[in-house]
Amino acid sequence: MHTIVLGAGVVGLTTAWYLRADGHQVTVIDRNDDVASETSFANGGQLSYSYVAPLAGPGVLSKLPNWLLRRDSPVHYHPRVDLQQWRWLLQFVRACTHRQSEESTRSLLSLSFLSRDLMNELLGSEPDLSFDHANAGKLVVHRTSASFDAARRLLDYQRSLGCEQEALDAAACIAKEPALAHLAGDMSGGIFTESEDSGDCYRFCVGLMQAGRGVPFRHRRHPAAAQVRTESDRFRGGRRSRCRSRRDRNGNVQRATARNAWNSRAAISIEGI
Repeated sequence: MHTIVLGAGVVGLTTAWYLRADGHQVTVIDRNDDVASETSFANGGQLSYSYVAPLAGPGVLSKLPNWLLRRDSPVHYHPRVDLQQWRWLLQFVRACTHRQSEESTRSLLSLSFLSRDLMNELLGSEPDLSFDHANAGKLVVHRTSASFDAARRLLDYQRSLGCEQEALDAAACIAKEPALAHLAGDMSGGIFTESEDSGDCYRFCVGLMQAGRGVPFRHRRHPAAAQVRTESDRFRGGRRSRCRSRRDRNGNVQRATARNAWNSRAAISIEGI
């Protein structure tokens, strides 16, 4: 099967890598001239396998009003007359419970442990893949005792699921990272996760493309690039997901129309692939 992956960031390239490993013919399409030119270009580069927590947690709703008024807020909201947006908001509110948070954490950890195993396999099979990979651990400090107490409760639950973490007081945090010394009087403690890694996401994507030289890469401004058109449309066929494709006599995909579970329709015209 010839599979088209839209987007040459870290998610698109790793998806293409494993599709190719499963025997698929893969083409990666992006609107930029290079891989990882947008979100994946300069992100945090954290490989967090144990320190995970869902955004929808029991303490989030009380923080939202203050967050939405800050310029540096981790959350930005632009209300629209959009049924899908308001339906998502309702689902988010319903997920902000202890029970749902624990269930989501369990699912996230299962996924992150699988990710860690796959990354270790990849590094073992591709020793020349260089992206400043390092295993220095991750230290998250908390200024208030309330925040630190909540983090320790989450730590206790995550330990029961196989995480390797420890709670440190302020002095131990400074001993672990001397650069925090100026916060000695303004820090309650921190959570240290020794198994966390880091790396350069852009270099990882470039290295992955070089290692997988058999994966064709196209960008939209190239004469042989794909022209992608999306159309918002309500899908009345329930939750089914359908995909149609048209091929030429050589079996190459020329056009694909996909309908997804979010009730939108994407019409994709692929030329020159």
